Amino acid sequence: MRCTQWDLDTDGIPLDIQGDSLLVINWLCGKWKVLAQVYQKRVDTLINKVDEMQETYLVRPPEAGRDFFSHSFREWNQKADLLTHQARQGLVYADFVYLNDFESQCYFPCLIKAGFDGGVCSRGSACGAWIQIGLRNKDIFSRTDIIFKDVYLAAWCLPPSATVTDAELSAAERICEVLPQVVQTFFDHSQ
Repeated sequence: MRCTQWDLDTDGIPLDIQGDSLLVINWLCGKWKVLAQVYQKRVDTLINKVDEMQETYLVRPPEAGRDFFSHSFREWNQKADLLTHQARQGLVYADFVYLNDFESQCYFPCLIKAGFDGGVCSRGSACGAWIQIGLRNKDIFSRTDIIFKDVYLAAWCLPPSATVTDAELSAAERICEVLPQVVQTFFDHSQ
């Protein structure tokens, strides 16, 4: 399994957005050319949103030399995949989860990790997206690992005419729509 390496010493909020579509991730990282104009506009909009978040909220890639978007093999994208399957089974939702008193008193947010998935099958077209924040212990003498906390979970359906690429891009778009609220809720006071 490949794990994200997190630079927690550099200023800014490290952000890693993972998806299992190699096509979409390579489009978003600028490695592959987008040939379909309808997709090019959506990819450009996503890249612009991340650039705006970088300027407005000081988010940055997880480490030097990395992009905000990273490919995750399907086997390691189980949370987003599960959300997509739940949507196809009729369980559609979008929930924010907040820190409890213990978490907010003992830990501070230090990073954001997100994942998305979109899929099409005989049961329909659906998307799943999740966002986690990484929490570190406020005790400067504590050497505990980062604790990941789900702060946003969503599962939703798309029209039957949606393609797999539409679904993957829709899920990435949802992540980028919700991220500013996550940063404002959990990070503004700690920066």
